[in-house]
Amino acid sequence: MQKQKKFYILFLIILALAGIFFIKEFRRALGITTSQSNTPIISDGMANIPLDQTDPILGNPGADLNIILFGDFSCAKCREVYAQVAKTVRANSQKMRLVWKSAPLGGIFIAGNFLPHQAAYCAGQQKQFWPFAEMAMADKYNLTEAGLKKVAEGLKLNTTSWWQCTNSDVAKKKITDTVAIVDALQLRSVPALFVNNKLVDTDAKINLEELLVSFIK
Repeated sequence: MQKQKKFYILFLIILALAGIFFIKEFRRALGITTSQSNTPIISDGMANIPLDQTDPILGNPGADLNIILFGDFSCAKCREVYAQVAKTVRANSQKMRLVWKSAPLGGIFIAGNFLPHQAAYCAGQQKQFWPFAEMAMADKYNLTEAGLKKVAEGLKLNTTSWWQCTNSDVAKKKITDTVAIVDALQLRSVPALFVNNKLVDTDAKINLEELLVSFIK
């Protein structure tokens, strides 16, 4: 009876601590998404964002206007920001370039879903990153293993080599390395949009298309 009583007391303490932690994290998350920010639309500081030859680029690789987007395929806000930026880059393809950085961050108790990002990276090895990424983002069911395989088949990829690549250590490291960059930059959420290595406040009420075009006028 005494052991059972101690067990219940310990269980209640652990439960209380878990509840306090959850409430703190929940309030912090609410503060991030709803509180008014005094930060400028474009930060003053320059971020050091390493790029490599395997990063997918939309637009002119040699363009002066360099746009970097850290995003997650399962993030609705990421899809929204990506759509606006990609539309603008395609309309000004000689003057801008967009670099995508996969950042499946997950949540407090849920790990990020790396598989769709590994699959998109490997589609990029067959020069199909952008159509693959856009199809993956379009429907949450496309982010499952079965959905990703249907996307690959629809794009007529060499599915055997694509799937081997998707599950390779190289693909996993590509995404892990990007998440490490997110941590180094101390980014608290995605999407994270940088224009010439300056962070843009995507929560601000701005027209992203007009903002980006203003840099090339």
